[in-house]
Parts: sequence; C-alpha cells; structure tokens
Amino acid sequence: MNKTTACVIVRNEEENLPRWLDCMKELADEMVVVDTGSTDRTVELARAAGATVFSFIWCDDFSAAKNFALDQVKGGWVFFLDADEYFSKRDIPAVRKAIAEVQEQENVIGFVCRMMNVDRDHGNRVLNESMHIRIFRSLPELRYVGAVHEQLRYSGAGKKKMILLPGAVIYHTGYSAGQNERKAKRNLRILFAQQAAGRGTPADLCYMADAYYGLGDYGKAAEAARQAVEAGAALPGRETRMYGTWIQSLSEMGTPWQELEPIVLRAEQDYPYVPDFRALLGFAAWKQGAETNARDFFSQAKRLYKEFLRHRQDATASYPDEMQGMLKKIEACLAQDEAKSGNGPRISAAVITKNEEGNLPVWLECMRHLADERIVVDTGSTDRTVELARQAGAKVCSFPWIDDFAAAKNYAIDQTTGDWVLLFDADEYIKPEEYEKLKAAIRRYDGNPSVIGLASRWVNIDKKRHGAYVSAGYQLRVFRRIPELRYTGMIHEMLQYTGRDKKTMPFVEDFTIYHTGYTASVMPEKFARNLRLLKLSQEKYGSRTVDDMYFADCYFGLKQYEKAIGHARKYLAASGRLAGAENRPYAIWIQSLLLLHRPLDEIAAVAEQALREFPYSAEFKIQEGNARFDAGDYRGAERCYIRALDIYREAKQRQAWRKQLLSDEAGAMLPQVYCDLCQLKLWQGKEMAAWENLQQAMSLDKYRPSCCRMLMKLLQQQDDVIWIETLNQLYDREKDAAFILQVLPESGRDKVRMYYLRQTGSPLDDAESFLLAGRLEASSAALAEEMDSLLCLSILDFLHDAQAPGRIGALLPPIYRQAAAGQGGSVQERRITRKLARMEQALAKAEQSRKEDRRI
Repeated sequence: MNKTTACVIVRNEEENLPRWLDCMKELADEMVVVDTGSTDRTVELARAAGATVFSFIWCDDFSAAKNFALDQVKGGWVFFLDADEYFSKRDIPAVRKAIAEVQEQENVIGFVCRMMNVDRDHGNRVLNESMHIRIFRSLPELRYVGAVHEQLRYSGAGKKKMILLPGAVIYHTGYSAGQNERKAKRNLRILFAQQAAGRGTPADLCYMADAYYGLGDYGKAAEAARQAVEAGAALPGRETRMYGTWIQSLSEMGTPWQELEPIVLRAEQDYPYVPDFRALLGFAAWKQGAETNARDFFSQAKRLYKEFLRHRQDATASYPDEMQGMLKKIEACLAQDEAKSGNGPRISAAVITKNEEGNLPVWLECMRHLADERIVVDTGSTDRTVELARQAGAKVCSFPWIDDFAAAKNYAIDQTTGDWVLLFDADEYIKPEEYEKLKAAIRRYDGNPSVIGLASRWVNIDKKRHGAYVSAGYQLRVFRRIPELRYTGMIHEMLQYTGRDKKTMPFVEDFTIYHTGYTASVMPEKFARNLRLLKLSQEKYGSRTVDDMYFADCYFGLKQYEKAIGHARKYLAASGRLAGAENRPYAIWIQSLLLLHRPLDEIAAVAEQALREFPYSAEFKIQEGNARFDAGDYRGAERCYIRALDIYREAKQRQAWRKQLLSDEAGAMLPQVYCDLCQLKLWQGKEMAAWENLQQAMSLDKYRPSCCRMLMKLLQQQDDVIWIETLNQLYDREKDAAFILQVLPESGRDKVRMYYLRQTGSPLDDAESFLLAGRLEASSAALAEEMDSLLCLSILDFLHDAQAPGRIGALLPPIYRQAAAGQGGSVQERRITRKLARMEQALAKAEQSRKEDRRI
C-alpha cells in the first residue's frame, strides 16, 4: 500500500488534538498539522507527537486552509479528519483493509465514510449519523471548494467514484451542545461575507438553515430550509437534512402538527424509506398533546426505519441516519404513555373569589375541561359569584376574609382531594387548544416524585383593549397536593416547600396562563389594597427584601413616583433578591424619572446601569428613547429604539426571559416604538420606511389610538374612499366603528365620519347628515326647520300656561310672540299660525291615544 498522510487544520484544539494524534499515529505514515493561529498548546502537542506543523494565515476560508494542507502531502492516500473526529482503534484494521482492496482500482478515488455525531456534553449520546468524504487519493485534481462547509471536488478527466467505507465509522464530537452557538455564528459570518463578495452558492441556504437552527432563530431557519428545498439545494451526505430542519423549525415555533403533515408527505415522496420526517411529526404531535396521533406516527417511523436499514447499501446509502438519535426519545415518550395508561393522576382546581361574576364563568369553563373537581372558596361576594359557581356544579366553600391571601389559598388547598392542584386566580385561564397539553405535562412528571410543581409562562392582557398585550412573566399555578407545600405571605403570596428532601419545580412550555386582572380601570383599587396589605404584613411579620419591589410597584401605580423610586433603588441595592421579575424595579425607576421630568442624563445613566445587569431587557433602552424623544433628541431616540429592537429579537431567540425568569416588559412597548419610528422616518422624508414601521406597529396592536392616528396621518393625501377601504381592511367596519370614530380627525374627513356613524347604527338627523356630506345649504335649511319646530312647540306649551308669555317673552323672536298672541297678519305669521294649529291637532290626537292605552 502507498504511503498515507493524515491532515488537519487547527486553531486552539489542545482539547481534541491528542485523541486525533493517537488515532492517526496508528493509521497514517505521516501527520500534517496546519495551524491557523492557535494561542494554546495545540502546536506544542502536535510537534511532540511527531507531526509536521505548518502555519497558515486564517482568511475565513476553510477550503483555502485545507488545500494548503493538501499541497504539503507526500503520501498517496489522505485521511482528512477534523480535530474533533476520530476512528475507534477496533476500526483501524478495517480502514487499512478497505484502502488496500481498492489500491489497484484507479477509478475509485475515495471513500464516503459513515460519521456518528455524538454529544459529549451529555454522556456521548448519539445525535445522528451522516456521510462525509474523509479518505481519498492524493491527486492534484481533488481539491476543496467553499469557504465554509467545504466540499471535495474532482476536476480531472475520466469517470471516478467514491465508494462507501465498509466496517468502520468516524466519531464526531463537534456538535456537542456547548459548541453549537459559537460555530453557528462563525459560519453565518463567513457565509454572508462570501455572498457579499459574489461568491455565494445555492448550497449556502442549507448551511444558513443549519446555523439559524443552532442559534434558535427558528423563523429564519424554517424559511432558509424551505427555500433550499424549493431550489433543490441538497448536500451530498445530507440530502434529507433540509426537510428535517424545515419541519423541526416549524414545530419549535408551535406550528400545529396538522400543518406539518403535508411537508412530511412531500419529503417522503422525495426520499422513500427515510423515517426521520414521520418521527419529527410524531414529536410535534406529542408536544401538542395529540398523543394518539403521535403514537401512530412513531410506529410508522419505526417500520420505515427497518426499510431504511434494509436499503442501506443502495438508494439510501448516502442519506444521514437521523433516527439513531430519535429512537431513545421515541421510546421515552412511549414509556411515559404506558405509565399513564391507567386513569392517571387526579386533578383538582381551586380558586378564591370575591365579586368575580365577570371573570368566574371563563374560569369555570376552563377548569371543567382540566380538573376532576372544582372548588370555589368565596370570601364575601355580594354579586352573583356564588350563584354562578353552584349553577356550574362547582363545590362552594366560605372563608371569612382576614386580609391574608395565603390563608385563603391554603384553606382552598385543604378542600381539594386530587393528586395535583390547579390554583389559578379567577381572572386567569389557558386557551382550549392547550387543555390536553397541560394534562399531558402533569402526567409526564407525575411519576417523578422529585417534581412537585410546574412553572409556566404567564401573559398579562387587557381585555378592555381588545386583549392588548401588557407584559409576560412566569408563575407557579400547578403543583402536587402535599402537606409540605403551602403558601406564605399576606399579599403577593408564594408557594414554599418545607420538607427535607430535595424537590424541583421545572419550567414547562406545554401551556401558557393568560391573566386579565391588570385591566387599567381596576388597577388603582388593586394598588391601594395591596399597599394596605403590604404595610399590615410588615407590622405583623416584619420586613422582607422582596417587599420593596412590591412597594415600588404600588406607589408607581398610585402615581407617587418619588416613593416608587426609593423602594425600587432599595430593592436593587439589597442582597437576597427574589428570583423572577428582577428587571421590573429598574423599569419602575426609569419610568418614574421620566414622569417626574428628570434630566435626560440621569435617565440615560440609570438605563445603562439596568442594561449592564439585565442585558436582554429591551425596555430600558425603549424608556431612554422615549425620554430623548420627549426632549427633542430625535436622532438619539431613533438609535435607542433600533438598539432596543435588536435586544428584544436576541432575547427572544435566546429565550433569555425564561432562562432568568425575567418579565417581558418591552413587549407592550413595541407598538409605540414602531409608531414613533414611523414618525421619525416621516420627518426624514423616508416614507417607505415609515410605512414599514407602521405595519409592524399595527400588526402588534392595531387598537392603539396612536397607531391608528399615525395611519391616518400617512393617508392624509388620499381621498375619503381610500381611507374607508384601508380602514375596512384592518378593522371590522361595524364592530370597530366606535373605535375608528374615536381617533378620526375632528374636521376634514366628514364623509368618513358619516360612513362609520352609520355603521354604529346610531340615527343621524338631516342637519348632521347634510353637514357631514358637505352640503352646507341643505344642512342650514334642515337646522332652520328644526329650530322653527322647536319654537312652535314652545309656544304650544306656553299657551297652556298662563304665566308662560311673561317668562319667555324676551326669548322668543317677535314674529313668534305675535303668532302666539294671535296678532300677526303677515304671510310668515299666518304660516306659523297654521303650523301651530296642525301641531295642536297632532298633540291632541296623541294625548287621546295615550288615554285609550291606559284604559286598555
């Protein structure tokens, strides 16, 4: 056999390189290590192992570096494994044998190698299997192309082939969880640079999809994967990957599994026998609570996998084997399903109430689908709360209110009989499509006694403003019914575990709780109540660090901004903060400064301090932008808003709020941010950019008056027909007519106003109709007729009152006074007299009808 050479390009690979060197010492006759700028012990280790080391200046081009390495090769065959790739020692004889067997077959110029991707950060679990060319002849016509995800290409004459390497597998650790983000960012940077230089290829879509998926930007990953599929940009050895990325990305975004099924069917038509797509559909269905469907999909995937392995040496030979990493997940799901095949854990729902007739029906309906029993603990309602609860079949208990939320909730827990408790507030619910997901989450953790509660996302909406987003955070509303788990605290009560064993309350993404209790109209009363209870709690139990956060919230809501700042600063300066919503006090501090009209420098300094501590909380930059906007620093405001949007997008991609249990304060501010950016772009004469920002604002909250007014400002040069057509596209012309009338300009759009007034069903008198239609003469005539009738009615009233003429003589025009006295002789006076007679007859007839109605 010809001499063999092992090549690798490296940079700071002291952790991986020793294993590569040990492997290649047994396999190759020489080792070539090309270093691209290591600052650790990589070069030292390579030389100590007997490798020849070359330096190469890194230029963001993997092909350039690898081709430089190939130029240094002396052997007839090349092993070009990355530093994080290796053969097991038992496979080395098989590799040597395979090369020896094709040595004389000049048409065979290399081997496609099976590569097993393993995650060393999680016990070397198998992720998947793919195919790559890592062993090939040293030929000048074989060189790499592509700055990233480089591919080996043959440019010589004659038909050559790469065959599957039998009996050996390469192990690759570079996709370990800790490596993915760094690699994805690097690859995107190189890909964008190549495209900017005009050296992009259709395959870039595949690489971008992988990178975006690794970064958690599932929207961009799904779109890049879709485009790759449409363009037919499949990669050798990873032909099926783009369909998988497309399906997985959509699933991560919460796309219903039914919408994924057509993509799966298309993928299976393109790649028969490949089971990955059906398995991914099963995971999506399982995640969404459709467990019966998921079981079917898993079963189908396992059958397909047998076919896949049976055809492994022909049509599917180059396809990646993703199922190896999925099988354990499938078995875990099925094992959970078997464990809960009985009746499952019993679930109780409980709530404490006082005058909740407006909210309770939604709670009762929600819990009817979720729980085996519903307990309503009433603390003194005077409305129909108790009646509604009993009518719905709930068990009603009374508890005298003692200014202690924890006491009331603990009493409610004591009335339940289930294994798990759902203790939502009366103004909280989950959406119907997540009922099964919540129950599935409970079943999933029921068999693990160390899990005693489930934290979930908690979204505040304002039902008085068409369900407008207020903020989001995290709450614990689902927990086991065990004696060691009870609430503490008179106000802002918290669940506490008093047992000795270590227990956990993991965050789950299966469901979201929606809360409507922060509607603006009820907040002042709540803030006043909470403030009273906080003071009472401190008197009774002493101060807690967390109290300052709640005091700051109360005083801010009551518009006592100096006190709000004091408590916010005190909380932020203290140690032992409460985990969760720790960014909220900074938001209160900055907004209070803004409302107190403090200097811009002071506001900006606090915003900068807040961002240093919570770099993914975009609200601080938005608040600074608002301060700059108000101060007339429009360029500074624009910079702040753009930076805030970048922060918000990155926080969403990284799921930063969930990882730190922070509240999403910025989400409710985004519509106004886009609206202000629209105004700024208009002032700069950038109308298209203004429209784009307004569209973003309207998509988030079209019922925000400032957004609608900005739309009308952009429509200023258009006629009334365009106004009505545009508004009808965005709003319901009947249901939203009152809102549109509220924000319409007071003058200049009278026809639009008349159109929407008619949609409300409110009657319009002739004078107002003519005025809004622009017919001023007709409107004046109608008003004159109305005035004449009013005066005549006044005269009739006064004719039946002996004292009336003296009281109103100075108010009536002279001609009407004369007609009332029967003294007028002019044509106009006679007209008034005839009208009076007709009205007198009509009134007499109406009075006669009323008398007859009373007799009946």
